[in-house]
Amino acid sequence: MQHIHTFITQILVGSVLIAGPGALSPPAAFGQDTSASPITLDLPEWNPDPEDLPPELRPLDFVRPVLPPTQAKECGDFVARIHDLEKTGLTAESRETQNTALDEAILLAERMLAIREEHQGNTGGAIRWRDITEQPSEWWEVTGERRYLEHVRHLRGLDAGARNELSLVSTWDSDTARLFGTGQYEEALVVTGRILDIRRRVLGNNNPNTLTSIHNTGALLQLRGRLSDAEAYFREALEGRRAVLGEEHPYSLMSMSGLGLLLVAQDRFAAAAPYLRQALRGLRRVLGDSHASTLMAANNTGMLLASQGRLAEAEQFHRYSLDGRQRVLGNAHVDTLVSVGNVGYTLLLQDRLADAEQYYRQALYGNVRVLGEEHPNTIVSIGNMGFLLQQQGRLAEAEPYYHQALERNRRLRGNDHPSTLTAINKMGGLLFAQDRLDEAEAYCKESLDGRRKALGSEHHETLTSTALMGRLHHARGRIAEAEPYYREALDGRQRVLGPSHRDTLNSMATIGFLLSAQGRLAEAEPYYREALDGCRRVLGPEHVDTYACLSHMGAIHRAQGRHAEAESYYGEALATAERLRVDVIGGASARATLTGMMRLPEITIEYARTLIELDRAHESISVLERGRSRAALDMLGQDSRSLLESVRAVGDADRVARYESSLVEERSALTALREAEACQAALAGSGSAED
Repeated sequence: MQHIHTFITQILVGSVLIAGPGALSPPAAFGQDTSASPITLDLPEWNPDPEDLPPELRPLDFVRPVLPPTQAKECGDFVARIHDLEKTGLTAESRETQNTALDEAILLAERMLAIREEHQGNTGGAIRWRDITEQPSEWWEVTGERRYLEHVRHLRGLDAGARNELSLVSTWDSDTARLFGTGQYEEALVVTGRILDIRRRVLGNNNPNTLTSIHNTGALLQLRGRLSDAEAYFREALEGRRAVLGEEHPYSLMSMSGLGLLLVAQDRFAAAAPYLRQALRGLRRVLGDSHASTLMAANNTGMLLASQGRLAEAEQFHRYSLDGRQRVLGNAHVDTLVSVGNVGYTLLLQDRLADAEQYYRQALYGNVRVLGEEHPNTIVSIGNMGFLLQQQGRLAEAEPYYHQALERNRRLRGNDHPSTLTAINKMGGLLFAQDRLDEAEAYCKESLDGRRKALGSEHHETLTSTALMGRLHHARGRIAEAEPYYREALDGRQRVLGPSHRDTLNSMATIGFLLSAQGRLAEAEPYYREALDGCRRVLGPEHVDTYACLSHMGAIHRAQGRHAEAESYYGEALATAERLRVDVIGGASARATLTGMMRLPEITIEYARTLIELDRAHESISVLERGRSRAALDMLGQDSRSLLESVRAVGDADRVARYESSLVEERSALTALREAEACQAALAGSGSAED
């Protein structure tokens, strides 16, 4: 299955580092306006048993050092007052007024630090916090307060010119928030660059606010597709925050998560895993399960697992993140909508297409309502809807979504942006699926050339374009031209994604198919066998890809005259197809699409011929009835849908009503047939013989 460019949670954080109440609320969506009108998302509830969750998500049992209510309120008042004093200390007309304000801010910061040390510090013989190794450690709010006191003292020593420069930053921070919130990432990057330049010069590279600007620059570079540039900023921010704030400060942990997510985008999964897991574990410890940053880290870990093909695990992390974001942030928050789309993504990768559609439609609805029709997240959502419809075989419905996403990406992001190249590749894939090969080739070539230039030849999205070019040449009968693309895609996927990734297994099977089509059967068999073993191990026995490998193994053995071995593979393939139709695919149109994609009638005929060649002709009749009758049932359902769509296209309401009425009895009959079929499959699964 082709990768899709899906949502990610970007981690931009606010600029002022005050470790008081509200200092990290919410850090995971810099500039996001949560005042949008409430929206209702029609999604199923998620109530897992804690024991069924992955170990990283199970409840934790320890006590965090918190301030008593009186002291917490006092510090909250101090935070608001210090914020005003710092602003006065940078913007007041007279130097004397500025200094008076900063002197008061220093006194209040000293009082706040004393309160936190008394109630949250390891003082007076009390050990109030231990790190992950159970060693005594300073609570992050104490560290943050100490660093803020140093920051205000530094401001007090600045000259008038330096203070004036810093006074511009608060206005520019607001501009960055506005530009980020509207998806104008390039413009936001320009403003963030100005902020970072001032902070480096005036505050120094190790000031917490400077480190925040470094981190935010990395996040914006990633959004612009400049991954190598972004990595340098993320690493600088992480190294600085660890040194200045400590390993368990939330900002250090968010830098870990941001760097991990960037490495996922670069397909460096083994390198990403330690950062993402440490970030999630640490944020759960210091902020709790319901904090926006913790939920962001769970989402990012889910992205890693999905990229590794560990889909059932990925789904748990994304559902955990979605459930928490709905409770904490509400349905109208951008991060909640990110999680809606990501749950849909994991369902799609598991071929649970009807379930995925519900989430994708809700994500698109929410993004249009909250962010507008031209926000990058909305454009991604539009493209994802097109891809889902394509996977369901609804190609004509998918095409307008693809066109819309591509046009907006070209106009807003340019032709060389990774998101535009993804949209181009999707369009090429759709046209290929519609057998419009001349049109498809132009899009596929543009995508492949652009991705090689922008992302490198071994990025997983480049390899997706490489494989698609091979398929296109193959479909046009250019076998010699197809093979190098197929082998390049396989070699790259083995190195980048690993031997067990679904895309790697697909490439393995594709080369087997190409070789068998050339009559190179002995060469093809090892590729098919390795692909089948991998699909059984990674995807399970009842998966479309596993079925395809089984049918290919049957065909190649039959072509070699090894009929007994072929019969075994064909028998397993047909039984798998029957279970897939009942258990995996829901609607009539989707059933028909699956039947066509699996070539069930053709496979059934080949199975029957194999039985005849084994002198078991009496069994071949039963096989033909099983396979062809199910295929006919599916096609009948699809034909009814297609004809109804044609009648509706005429625009005659009376004619539509008459036709819909005439279908009632037919639908009832189909329902009865499918219920009987489902019962039959259930009996077969329990060991009963099937007619």
